[in-house]
Amino acid sequence: MSMTMIYGLAVIFGLSIPAQAGILAATISELAEPDQVGTTMGVSNIFLRTTSMLMPPLFGWLIDTTGTYTVFWRALAAIALTAVLCLLILGRTHRAR
Repeated sequence: MSMTMIYGLAVIFGLSIPAQAGILAATISELAEPDQVGTTMGVSNIFLRTTSMLMPPLFGWLIDTTGTYTVFWRALAAIALTAVLCLLILGRTHRAR
């Protein structure tokens, strides 16, 4: 893969990332009870912002400690799997209402 292609993909990814905040806000506001939308948005933003600040140093620390990327990628895969399972459960309970 050429460096031009890598830079192009990085630009496309960088331009698409801001859209996830709007999608997250819309999804949370649709799933929350009408009188709990503000609180739900606030709590989700706390988790989102805290994770954004903590993951890069954690990533570096794990790589420095273990000397390999494998541990972090496995942990990230476990987190993603957990998130998917939570979304599946949430989707079922939301449809049940």
